Amino acid sequence: MSLFFYLTNESDLEHNHDEETKQIARQVIRTTTKRKAIEDTSVRPSKIVISEIENCTAVNTDLLLLKYINQLLDNVYRTRRQILLILPKNPKHTQH
Repeated sequence: MSLFFYLTNESDLEHNHDEETKQIARQVIRTTTKRKAIEDTSVRPSKIVISEIENCTAVNTDLLLLKYINQLLDNVYRTRRQILLILPKNPKHTQH
């Protein structure tokens, strides 16, 4: 018998890729919503998230939890804050 036979058993050879495909699909949705948040600053964040979930065909969107949708909205808001200018808090900084 080979060494490979002794080191593995049948349970090690079985794979379940469902969780990985869900995770990859979530990553795709996350990156596309961030990109659209930067490109389309006039569109509401909730509209961006909803449209991307509707356009996603990689995963069953019924399985997305409300928690994950709220995380997507937070990501969009956080991304938008990064591109906005910081308002001066001191009158000295406004008068250069």
